[in-house]
Amino acid sequence: MEEREQIKQGPEPLMEMMKQQMEEMKQLREENRGVKKELQTINGILERERQEWTEKERSFEERINDLEKKLETKEWQERRNNFIITGMEIREKTDAKEVEEFLKKEIEVEVKVLETIIIGKEESKKILVKTLWEEKQEVMKNKNKLRGKRINIDNDWTVQEQKIQKEIREIAKEERKKGYTTRVRYKKLEVGDKMYTWNENKRKLEEKRGGVVMMLQIKTLGLKM
Repeated sequence: MEEREQIKQGPEPLMEMMKQQMEEMKQLREENRGVKKELQTINGILERERQEWTEKERSFEERINDLEKKLETKEWQERRNNFIITGMEIREKTDAKEVEEFLKKEIEVEVKVLETIIIGKEESKKILVKTLWEEKQEVMKNKNKLRGKRINIDNDWTVQEQKIQKEIREIAKEERKKGYTTRVRYKKLEVGDKMYTWNENKRKLEEKRGGVVMMLQIKTLGLKM
């Protein structure tokens, strides 16, 4: 009789244990949901902060680029009326009058020189000439009369322009190695019968053919500023 009573009561502790385990599992699931929700909230905050930082970084870069362009424009305005003579015999006190006489003799242009500055050292000395815009244009138009002489007249380029022109010269050098004839101009390069123009935004030389942009594929193409 007692054995039958024990058999009847036997499953009850087991059921109680299973019920308790189910309650614990339910509680764990609730806790997991809470943790997941908290993690989602944290991830959302981190993502918003990342987006805000990215936007701030983009805005900061835009301000820097804008400032660099303004500085470049200011520098260009200060230099636009200047030109540089290399190969001219320069004495310690070469003055404006001597430069005026030199230009009249060599390229047959009369110029009112406002100021001269000697730059460079010893054999690499050059003379920077400041004049009026219209008169500088006359000098630049007639500088081809110096062809064949060891004298050169060039623009007083900004630092940025110097980098671009240097890069274009490097590209021209690479193209000549391939057998092409080249001619370097201001922010332009002639390669054979093609003309490539410097793209300020892409910092590359490109040729437009019927609305299609053709890039000059050379390793030295990308300019690092």
